[in-house]
Amino acid sequence: PCYVDYVGITSSDNSFIYSLVTPKQVSQDASVIFIGENDDYSTSPYPFIGHLRVNSSCTATYDIQYFNSSGHDEFFVVGVDPTGQRAYGFSSRFAFSYDLQTHTITYLQQWPISNFMPHAIDVSSDYVAVIAGFFTQGQNIYKPLVYMLMLNISSLSVLDTWEYTPSNSSWQATTPNTD
Repeated sequence: PCYVDYVGITSSDNSFIYSLVTPKQVSQDASVIFIGENDDYSTSPYPFIGHLRVNSSCTATYDIQYFNSSGHDEFFVVGVDPTGQRAYGFSSRFAFSYDLQTHTITYLQQWPISNFMPHAIDVSSDYVAVIAGFFTQGQNIYKPLVYMLMLNISSLSVLDTWEYTPSNSSWQATTPNTD
């Protein structure tokens, strides 16, 4: 086994990691994709995506790409296609695809979906993503919502949606939606 420090430890980086994922199929190297933002609030928070690769000799390489500052965002998830070729990231403000070989970022033009806060994602081998989150309906009022999306390098299309509505007699119907 290898022990690898996060690159931010040695560079005095003030970063917060929101989500990470490991590809299901990779070469002999270990691979981890992570997303987050710097939390140095003397400047605007800058979201980023990173790719850590560790070879059989325990040599680690990092690639970290920063996005234009879009402000602080609590909702930031990442998924990777099962072949390990491309990662997809979603926040409440923007979405992107990230080529894990060339480290090229391409923004998905149909995102954001207004008032949607993503919380989880899974990407199938057919580039169909299931992304779950909450739709804001007003102050402290949220509705669970799941999207099924068809993804490609630069766009997405909504294949289906599912929203959960609790029955009036369920415990969820009486639970307040507070931040």
